[in-house]
Amino acid sequence: MPVTKPSLRNGISCKGMNYETYTNYKDAININRIKDIPDDYYGPMGVPVTIMDYWNDNEWEFLQPMVKPRIIRNGVESIIYYRLKVKRKNLP
Repeated sequence: MPVTKPSLRNGISCKGMNYETYTNYKDAININRIKDIPDDYYGPMGVPVTIMDYWNDNEWEFLQPMVKPRIIRNGVESIIYYRLKVKRKNLP
């Protein structure tokens, strides 16, 4: 029997936040820690693989693994840790 985990809601809003984006995954924002996932963002996000500890099929849609995701920090392009590209489902 599958186990349904509770909704991952952190009380964080994306309004007014300036999330980093990737140079090789232009449509996704970078999320460094699970606790930083915004509750009100429904677009693609690159999240740490530890999201699997909190995964709820009713809340999340898996889009793709992110191989060698790159971001620009302080004018330098860097490859960061492996990410999963996911999207929060639009729940009522």
